[in-house]
Amino acid sequence: MDRTQQFLTRFNELEQFLRETTDSKREVPFGSLIGRAANKNATVRRHERDLREFADLRNAIVHEHPRGHVIADITREALDEFTGIVEHVTAPERVYPLFRSEITVYREDDPLTDAVKDLWQTGHNQIIVRVEAMLTLLSTAGVSRWLGRQVDGSCVDLSDATIADALAYEEAGGIAFVDRDAPVDEARELFLSFPHRRQQRLRAVVVTEHGRPREAPLGIITASDLVELDE
Repeated sequence: MDRTQQFLTRFNELEQFLRETTDSKREVPFGSLIGRAANKNATVRRHERDLREFADLRNAIVHEHPRGHVIADITREALDEFTGIVEHVTAPERVYPLFRSEITVYREDDPLTDAVKDLWQTGHNQIIVRVEAMLTLLSTAGVSRWLGRQVDGSCVDLSDATIADALAYEEAGGIAFVDRDAPVDEARELFLSFPHRRQQRLRAVVVTEHGRPREAPLGIITASDLVELDE
């Protein structure tokens, strides 16, 4: 099978996948399929422009020159790129178990020293705290703001401080949730959206069974995790 035929085969595979996932009839054109899928699929949104460009290439291939010659051909680089996109769209990498981890969930009345030791030993920038059954976040920034208010001369007394004390200085936001079957691109979109938020920037995406903040955490994702994944 030559490269052009391989491309058309993968294109048909992609088109069928989009048609099934959007419950679209055969008369719905490919461009509309992309738009429908992009409305609910983060991976399609990520590749939407490329998909439309490859659709133009496909149209150029299947419409023959009047003399019977194909007016476009597929290079190895283009075929490899398109194949990668099709695989990414039809079988996207999921956040779980990729980012599965054991997460210590703190309570409000736990000693703040426990949190500080955890942050220091792990090198993390946040811990997860359960407040009235909901998971929330205490960041190093929140701890620093609390410390700044407690300075008395050259000393800070942590002996009676609780996590709740520092939580009072934590800005709203900073945490989001996805369900265990979410594609990695959904978590990536959440981080990319932070400049438009009115709260603090997103610091962590927590994976739970159904993406609900009352559920037990199954894993945690930071922006640096996604950077490492792309390297």
